[in-house]
Amino acid sequence: MERVGTPAKGFPALEQLLSAASGSALAPATCHYAGLVAQGIAAEASALKTEFAALAQKDWSESPEDVSSAFAEWINQWLGGLEQLRWTHIEKPIQTHRTTGASSSEPVAFPRLTREANLADWRAQ
Repeated sequence: MERVGTPAKGFPALEQLLSAASGSALAPATCHYAGLVAQGIAAEASALKTEFAALAQKDWSESPEDVSSAFAEWINQWLGGLEQLRWTHIEKPIQTHRTTGASSSEPVAFPRLTREANLADWRAQ
């Protein structure tokens, strides 16, 4: 898994592998790979749980510098995520819909509206 790129790991990869079967059994190699992807997801979740537990146990009153640093990092990550969501996945599709002359009865083409669009978006990224 160390030689596999990020787009071929995680929940999007697992979703693709499982949906590719379309009701039939997965090929043994695909099933093995899906198992490795699931193990990677579980390992990442376990690492996050451990780190969050350590943060929850920390006595933040002992180091105000750590509090400021952690809070600044959290705010920056939060704002970055919101900005990405707001512009790329919400506002831009609405603005494009309005400026292309589409009728008001036509739905806005939001990214990742379908599984196929979700896969295409992950591949593009």
